[in-house]
Amino acid sequence: MKEDVAIHKFNSLLKSKLISQNLASPKSYRDDHVAWEIVVILGQYFRRMLEKRVQKSPFFGIMVDETTDNSTDKQLILYIKFLDMNPDGDLEAVVEYLALICPTSGRAEDLMVFDYR
Repeated sequence: MKEDVAIHKFNSLLKSKLISQNLASPKSYRDDHVAWEIVVILGQYFRRMLEKRVQKSPFFGIMVDETTDNSTDKQLILYIKFLDMNPDGDLEAVVEYLALICPTSGRAEDLMVFDYR
């Protein structure tokens, strides 16, 4: 049975993978903080890739959807819709996730989007 491994198990997973391949346990880069750093680096990379795709598009639009979760916290999810080139060289409409924010009120000045660069 395959288990989804949480970030807090990164050290154990890394050790077990190395041991199963008859390799020594790492002396550094094995704690949970490194795992989160890797997640952040990957997020920044994919964000830059998305920015480049959107910059090539002649048009784009921002879509917003608001919901309230079980704890009555308001959440706002942001999407971007743009034209992207498919493998055949044709433009097609694409929708990509941008951010999930928890605004403190419904006023525009209270909406905060973090810059992930």
